[in-house]
Parts: sequence; C-alpha cells; structure tokens
Amino acid sequence: MHWLWSYHSSCTVNVAVTLRRSPGWSPGAPKEFPPEDPGSSGECFGHHFGSKNDFINSFMKVFAAGLILLPFVIVGHSTINGFLTQILIYIHLIGISYWIGSFLPLLNMGNKIELYDVAIKFGNLAVAYILFLLVSGLMSFYLLLGDLNLLFISNYGNILLMKMVFVILLLGLGALNKYRLVPSIKDNFGNSKKKLTRSINIEIVFALSILFLTSILTTSVTLP
Repeated sequence: MHWLWSYHSSCTVNVAVTLRRSPGWSPGAPKEFPPEDPGSSGECFGHHFGSKNDFINSFMKVFAAGLILLPFVIVGHSTINGFLTQILIYIHLIGISYWIGSFLPLLNMGNKIELYDVAIKFGNLAVAYILFLLVSGLMSFYLLLGDLNLLFISNYGNILLMKMVFVILLLGLGALNKYRLVPSIKDNFGNSKKKLTRSINIEIVFALSILFLTSILTTSVTLP
C-alpha cells in the first residue's frame, strides 16, 4: 500500500508545480520583486491557471490522486464504524498528501520571486487543509477508540500519542516557515533559503516518522 502513497505524493507535487505558474511567470523570471499589486496578495492557486488545458490537466491529476487514496478507506480500521469514519479518514489522507507534497517543490525552487510567491500561496492554503486534516483525524480516532483513556492504557493509544507528538512538531515548523522564514525571503534570500531548506528537511523526517507510525497502527497493532 505504501507505493500507492508515494505515487500519490508525486501526483500532488506535479499539481503544485502546474499550479504555481501564473500567466506572467517564466523560468527566466527576474531575480528582483516587481511592484506589488494590492489586489493580488491574497490570491490562491485557482486564479493562476494559464489556460483551459492547464485546468483540465490539473483536474485530472487531482482526480487520479484522489482515486489512488481509495484503497486506504475501503480496507482496514477505517471500515469498522462505517461510512462516516471512511469519509473522515479520506479527508485526513488528502490533507496529509498535499502537506507532504508541498515539500519537494519548495526545496527545488532557486528563484527568489518564484520561491516567495509559491511559499506564500502554500502557506495560505495550508491554513485550510491542515485544519481539515486535524479535525478529521481527531474525529476519526475518537470514533475508532471511543474512550480517550485508551490513549494512555493501550498499545494502540500509546503509538497514536507518539504520532500526535510528531504532528505537533510538524505544525510548529510549518508555523515557523509561514510566519518567519518565508516573509524574510524578500530581504535576505540566501540566508532565508538555507534556513527554509533546513526546516523543510526536518519536516520531511517528521513526516516520514508519522507515516511509519501510521503503518504500525494500520498493520501491526489491533484496536483496543
């Protein structure tokens, strides 16, 4: 099942790379920031499709990635409490995939304007999909466990707590990136780029740890 996850993450990377390209962007974009347009600072990816074909391309990638996630919600623990748990876990997996899928595009951007523009947009989108990720994750695990005391007195609960610790650490680094490192790119690109790269690499380690613990929860430990 984990090769499916890897393929899905690569799909989200492709979608992110497609969506990052606004009509005015090109690989040879200037290294300095143009004058800011007051009406564009809050725009999201949906406003930057270059053409109808780009939109269809991106839609098909998102649709294919969504299909790849289906096996995760039709077998295993997600089927125990029926359709509601399956929907919650599906939403949870989508949020995780787009969060992890954002790492590689950000690491591979060397252009100052491009990195700042895409990092700002990822940060704005992250507020929404991480909120859905957290709410759906907490609700699904509550439905599966039924009793919060089981977090402390069962093997399943203990591993779940370890996973939650890594999630909190990942959220902390994400907040650091969004509110401190990304805004500083404008003023000190070289130093900020190095710090952001180091932070994202640590995020990748945390994310892999979360995936490892999740694999244990779904394959090696039974529900209490």
